[in-house]
Amino acid sequence: MNILLILLGSHIAYLLQDRVSTAVQLARTFPEDTRFVWFLSGGIKDSRTSNVSEAEQMGEQLRQYDCRWEYIYDIQSTNTAENMLTVNAYVNHTATIYDQIYVVTSQFHYERANQFATRLLSFTPLWVLGSAVCEDSLYWESIHMRNVDADIRKALDKGVDDQRCRNV
Repeated sequence: MNILLILLGSHIAYLLQDRVSTAVQLARTFPEDTRFVWFLSGGIKDSRTSNVSEAEQMGEQLRQYDCRWEYIYDIQSTNTAENMLTVNAYVNHTATIYDQIYVVTSQFHYERANQFATRLLSFTPLWVLGSAVCEDSLYWESIHMRNVDADIRKALDKGVDDQRCRNV
């Protein structure tokens, strides 16, 4: 069985760790011979505060659990619309057929992430949601919800494709 696990990044370490832990918990429910490909999506939001992408941070955390897993890094996407376009390009161009595709994010982020997925993905993913939330997460998410259409337009204008990804 081939499983694609798409982890959406976060610039907040606490949320990023929760998404990684949530995805690992899911992976542990499958038989040992299941092939997992982890699509780690998240660039650097602010180069003044970090020089390591969210995708690379997730990869470092995941290596602590199982070194046999395969990783695809999207280190350029800086928002959920770009995450979805990049993973869609990957799925549409890879020779691998996935039996199941999961998106892992936070519960508070689901509504907006699902809007992007519905509009930008050529497949219907299964969702796995972490429970971590910051004090102001719901407030900021309500602001971001207003920008879904604009975020999609900007991401499409960027010309996002699977060439932004690298396998490890």
